[in-house]
Amino acid sequence: MSPEEMEQKYSTSEPHHTKHGYYWWIMALRNGKTVLLGAYNTEEEAEKMGYSKVNGHFEVIALPTRDTAKATQIVRAKKLYGGDNLEESMSRMKHQV
Repeated sequence: MSPEEMEQKYSTSEPHHTKHGYYWWIMALRNGKTVLLGAYNTEEEAEKMGYSKVNGHFEVIALPTRDTAKATQIVRAKKLYGGDNLEESMSRMKHQV
């Protein structure tokens, strides 16, 4: 999946950390598991860190949190329940627990 597709899949509006509360994260696969690195204030900063820290393919995504646990929960909800609506995916995940 291209970075543009990942951004569309995981964000609901144009990400910008100061105006809309979005932060940039690096999503990569390590040993078959999804790993999140971040949060970064700009997309450029996340890309630069991705190239220096990740061996192999990675994606830069925008998420509405700086908290690692919350970001992991958001990505998991999106993967399990799909859709473009973040609130709906999170709601479905909470009802399943």
